Amino acid sequence: MLLSSVLAFWLNPPLTLWLLALAALTFVLMGGLGRRLRVLTRQQQTVVAQQTAFAQEQLAAMRTVQSYGQEARLARDYHQLHQNFLALRWRYSNTFAGMMATAALLQYGIYLTVLGLGLWAVQHQNLPLPDLIAYFVYVALIGSSFQQVAHLLPFLQTAAGATERLFEILETPLAITSPTRPRALPPTNGGRAVSFKKVVFAYPSRPERLVTNGLSIEIPANARVALVGPSGAGKTTIFQLLMRGYDPQRGHIALDGVPLKQLRLDELRGQFALVSQDPVIFATTVLENIRFGRPEATQAEVEAAARAAFAHDFIMRLPKGYQTLVGERGVMLSGGERQRVAIARAVLCDPKVLLLDEATSNLDSHAEAMVQKALDRLMIGRTTLVIAHRLSTVRHADKIVVLDGGKVVAQGTHAALLKTSPLYKKLARGQLH
Repeated sequence: MLLSSVLAFWLNPPLTLWLLALAALTFVLMGGLGRRLRVLTRQQQTVVAQQTAFAQEQLAAMRTVQSYGQEARLARDYHQLHQNFLALRWRYSNTFAGMMATAALLQYGIYLTVLGLGLWAVQHQNLPLPDLIAYFVYVALIGSSFQQVAHLLPFLQTAAGATERLFEILETPLAITSPTRPRALPPTNGGRAVSFKKVVFAYPSRPERLVTNGLSIEIPANARVALVGPSGAGKTTIFQLLMRGYDPQRGHIALDGVPLKQLRLDELRGQFALVSQDPVIFATTVLENIRFGRPEATQAEVEAAARAAFAHDFIMRLPKGYQTLVGERGVMLSGGERQRVAIARAVLCDPKVLLLDEATSNLDSHAEAMVQKALDRLMIGRTTLVIAHRLSTVRHADKIVVLDGGKVVAQGTHAALLKTSPLYKKLARGQLH
């Protein structure tokens, strides 16, 4: 396009200036339509995200949906989301077609303008006909190049609109990062000591509500410590702060005396293993689920971890053993089986600090007994923090920390707290519910 423009200008500067003015007008019009395509693409991406999230949520909760007889209503809601997408897609298609039509009309309009002005110049300004033919060839080359650019532009704008949502996420500054000069944790063969000193924290979504307010806890290495308290006391938040899911607004948290902010994130999080009441099970094989934290682990290491978690026997009864696909969110497994797979995953990672977030609260008595045996074996030689609502889980802890309003209101053994802490006595009377 550039070379043809230079040669055309060399042959006939006035006519080329007219040509460039028309080309500039074309690009202005195309640019406006291109920006409209970009906006419509972004809107389509938003609606597609809404559709996907809606479908995923409702399909995951299908039993609840069926039990309340809401299939028809949710189908209508999804249909409305799809209609919104189709309406945006229709507007996009119209804009795209308008852009292509505009480009074609302007391109052939330029051809006719050049041809008309050129013939006028041949008749009235003695322009040689061979020069007009050569000039028209250059214009045709410019037009074909322009046509390629015109076809490329809407796809570029579509891509730009589709990726804007991604770049918003990619360009968001990270709130939690590794330090530029990290410290190393001291070597240990057992668990690690954990300390909270006057920790004040509120979630970013609710900065006015303090979840922890001057929280101070000292947990020796290899100790088993239970965290109890009413709902909203800050128990689960302590786990989030320990793994630097968030940083506190004030106060200090340390592992073996090293502040968490001075540790590399991968080294810090590699010290922990979390087993929650609703463990995450991926839609893959049992084998891949167990070695999620250590992808390089061998089959023998995975089986040893499964045996330690009392999971090997039930895994071998599955249709394909360790190669059995467990389905979305582990639907092919029972609650107790999912817990034992999660415990096997934790055993394989060999953590220094074990975090148990109500790991047996959703199980029946038989499954709870099996999972508790696996947890007891996993706790050996590790620091363990337990959030539990059952006395059977916490009464044998080395120390029980009673939380209320984001503060430690009492701590001690089960027997001592029954005598000294009215809140713990109340929680114990209600089985810590």
